[in-house]
Amino acid sequence: FEQLWKDGDPQAAEMLSQARRRLSGGVEILRTTVHGLAPRAALGIDALEEICGRFTAAEVVLSVHGDTDRVPVHAWGVMEPCLKEALTNAARHAHAERVEVSIDVGPFIVRLSVHTFEPCPGSRSGDLGGLGLRSLRQRAHAVGGSITTDTTNGFDLICVLPLGEERT
Repeated sequence: FEQLWKDGDPQAAEMLSQARRRLSGGVEILRTTVHGLAPRAALGIDALEEICGRFTAAEVVLSVHGDTDRVPVHAWGVMEPCLKEALTNAARHAHAERVEVSIDVGPFIVRLSVHTFEPCPGSRSGDLGGLGLRSLRQRAHAVGGSITTDTTNGFDLICVLPLGEERT
């Protein structure tokens, strides 16, 4: 095109017009494709709802309080494996029939709480320190949070993570 344009060839204008039409059509195809894309996996609260919905070893009751849009991505990245580990422990060790899961978003923290009413046989409060939970505790600590477990009245796992907002 550039050489034809410099030479004053009348075909240059037609070449430019064809190139614009092709580019416009290509951009429209890309735009349609990108807008039609959906994430391969659920994210955020949707991911936690999906985990609870797919769990079949016990009835799972999920309650959500607060604005989950305020929870940063890295916090979901800690809470998702926490929920999976807690549900696995509830099924494997407590043989739970019902698991209560709660997500509470406050002004400065988000808290994931998993509770069963059935105790974990042979465990004492704070004695749940398997490799999975130790790894999760390290991940939570790395972002300024904590994970605690308690077997006093059933099985409890509580994950508390900061929202990372400045306090005024």
